[in-house]
Amino acid sequence: HVEFATDAQYETADNLSILPRNCSDDVSMVVDALRLDASKQFSLETDEDKVPFPSPVAVNDALAQYCDLTAFPKRGTVAALVRAALSAGGDASKAPSNIDQKDAFSTWAKDAPTLARAVAKLKPLFSSVEDTTPVFATLLEKGPRLQPRAYTICSSAKADAELHVVCAIADLPHGQRGVCSAYLADLQVGDVVRGVVKPSAFRAPITKAPVVLIGPGTGIAPFRA
Repeated sequence: HVEFATDAQYETADNLSILPRNCSDDVSMVVDALRLDASKQFSLETDEDKVPFPSPVAVNDALAQYCDLTAFPKRGTVAALVRAALSAGGDASKAPSNIDQKDAFSTWAKDAPTLARAVAKLKPLFSSVEDTTPVFATLLEKGPRLQPRAYTICSSAKADAELHVVCAIADLPHGQRGVCSAYLADLQVGDVVRGVVKPSAFRAPITKAPVVLIGPGTGIAPFRA
């Protein structure tokens, strides 16, 4: 159960869309594998009208706030990282064989169920590269973006001074916690959270008659409100 101090206007059962941060362990895995300076600032240059995230930004913040390091690694992303490392002078003998082929990738990825762990598994190859900047650039380009998670607000603006959300921590099969639920569980008093209130179509009927409440897929949140 988390309570947010905010001036945002909302109605009962609206959604709070939260953009989480990756846990520090996942970020450190990537920083270590690519031998990056986590505090170094960099800017994005692109031919597109919009950049994928604001810059200049520190390496640590880019990985923590904008890259989905808990996503299952896609074959194309891993193959692109391997190609970038080889193009930058990496040792081909340390690259996984036939990584762009479905069967070979499925076997290779069995013990690398997240993008962060896949990058860490490629550390021997990256260690043979003098400058891993092109590999990091490839990760930013090809890797998935961290997406916001929506939680039904479980407080009432008429009764509560703060905005409340409630959720269970997701424990995934490979030992990884859900990125947003774990992020919320680890928050400390005073932390700033990036989020926006979005309206919901779920509304209680205006009636004095008895109402039967049936879970609509939002859990207990609107009923608590």
